[in-house]
Amino acid sequence: MRKVKAVVLLLTVSLVLQFAIPAAGVRAEESKSVSEIIDEIIESDKQTLGNLSPALEKAYEKLVSLFKSIGQLSKKVKKVVTMYNNLDEEAEDYPEKVLAFFNEYEKLGVVNRKLVNLITGVLDAKDKIKQQVKRIVVVDLYSSKDIEPSLEGVLRYTSENKEIATVAGGTVSTVNVGMTKITVTNQDNQEVFRVFVKKPVLSVKLNVKKGSSISIPLPSGYCEIKVSNKDIIDAENSGAELTVMGISKGTGYIYVGSGTGSTTKYKIKVK
Repeated sequence: MRKVKAVVLLLTVSLVLQFAIPAAGVRAEESKSVSEIIDEIIESDKQTLGNLSPALEKAYEKLVSLFKSIGQLSKKVKKVVTMYNNLDEEAEDYPEKVLAFFNEYEKLGVVNRKLVNLITGVLDAKDKIKQQVKRIVVVDLYSSKDIEPSLEGVLRYTSENKEIATVAGGTVSTVNVGMTKITVTNQDNQEVFRVFVKKPVLSVKLNVKKGSSISIPLPSGYCEIKVSNKDIIDAENSGAELTVMGISKGTGYIYVGSGTGSTTKYKIKVK
């Protein structure tokens, strides 16, 4: 009986090692699933072990059943693994995708989360991922945003590409759409932030008659107002509101930037 238990233990260790080692490197874009890897391991073991005694064959079948169930579990976490593998820290939507990944990850049960960790190593990388997200700043064109370094003392801020964004006293001001790196240094250390300046999305649609005007209330703390197509619309700023005048038929745009990184884009149609 001891010999049977010993052989079963060896078989278990063999299967665990064979499963864990390849699975740890599996990415969603690769062709083989965890289930397929397990099937290959089982088939290989059958050829290696040859004829088993009835007791060992029964024990091995139980192990096979167990590991096949692990393979089935992998199907439930395929979406989460794929989300992890598709994370691109150089993309401007990286923070949003990381948040979505962790939301789906937390919905999984304990066993499924362990399987995700086995395949992706996500738990080991969790703190690093969070630090990367903290150092990504997404801001709309015509807006500004403060960055929050963890460094203390007297800080110096520099922008790698001032044609994309500038920085002064921790406040990033946008110049053009694109990405630049902001380096923050003190006497001993430095931190690098990646700043993505993106095009504002349409927020509000308004109509105005040619020769007439409408008023747009301005939020407190706005930092820049940009009027495009001035042959179609023009605007006057009274401080509390913007008076938009229709000059000729067509469509113009007004952008109102804020200090929180979000720009309100108005589409004005002159009839």
